[in-house]
Amino acid sequence: MNSPRELKIYLKDFCERFEPALKAYIEEKIADMGELDQSGQEIARVVGTFALSGGKRIRAALVEIGYHVGNGKGQERILKPAIGMELLHAFFLIHDDIMDRSDLRRGQPTVHRIFESKYRQFLKHSESREHFGESMALLAGDLCCAMAYEAITKSDFPPERLVLALQKMHNIVDATLVGQVLDVCIPLKEMVTADEVLKIHLLKTARYTFEGPLHLGMVLAGASVNQLEMISRYAMPIGIAFQIKDDLLGIFGSEAEVGKPITSDLEEGKKTLLTVFAQSHGNQTQRNRIASLLGKHPISTDDLNDARGIFQEIGAVSYCEALAQELVCSGKEALERINLRGEIAVLLAGLANHVTSRTI
Repeated sequence: MNSPRELKIYLKDFCERFEPALKAYIEEKIADMGELDQSGQEIARVVGTFALSGGKRIRAALVEIGYHVGNGKGQERILKPAIGMELLHAFFLIHDDIMDRSDLRRGQPTVHRIFESKYRQFLKHSESREHFGESMALLAGDLCCAMAYEAITKSDFPPERLVLALQKMHNIVDATLVGQVLDVCIPLKEMVTADEVLKIHLLKTARYTFEGPLHLGMVLAGASVNQLEMISRYAMPIGIAFQIKDDLLGIFGSEAEVGKPITSDLEEGKKTLLTVFAQSHGNQTQRNRIASLLGKHPISTDDLNDARGIFQEIGAVSYCEALAQELVCSGKEALERINLRGEIAVLLAGLANHVTSRTI
């Protein structure tokens, strides 16, 4: 039950079924938008290129796993709701990249940069190009969100379950929105606590990446409130641990692993458990150095190495890894108390182990 091998096999099989379904859904939408106007077809194509450009499809797969947790029947019928979850993810990423002023996503230009480049010859000034690109990307994100909800409504489930699924999507959006508001505002604070950072992790990652997709599949399978609560006890700590590990990778990983420059978190002034730990455990010189790097642009290789060295010296890395491991253990203990089919329990345990086994 501790090996991620079964999870890897499952995800490969899922993607082989999911990718053609996602592509077909997007092509249908491109055709529909083209009937309205050529400009609609163009923006739908950009959305499609972005959505099909890769990604691990963890959220989409968790919708299907949640469906099996709830003993849902008929595997293929859950693919449309899984598409909805993946497009909701694309919607968040497009808007997130605008807010972070990111140039790359998954190693490719972000949507706002795509539009900037595409219309560069028509826009003489850099400010005009940037505003145009962001405006078009906002619209692309809006289309993604609409497509996500439409995928749910087009799926083959009784109306009462579709209503519950749409309510669950609303809950996911609400939590993620509040988490993003906190994330955007937290750099304005001089002192930030670990609890504040963990609350953002809970809202932006645990509910959106783990609990939400599992619940979405479960409500479509007809799961009870009690079953939803039980799976939450697994999903929430696993999701928080996932984000802690992500923040570690954001500093100590590589651009190939994270799909964007590894200087991004420092340049954005992102407050993480690493920086919070440095504030409270570093000496004055170390605290001043980290403070000088947060929000600096550009971050040089020497700057990045300085930050890495400080985080390691003061024990911030060990602290984050230990907390992530503790949370994963808590999630796995909760999983053991749920009466699940063997193969589903193996997949969820494998996911929990994967969270902390990712290397930095």
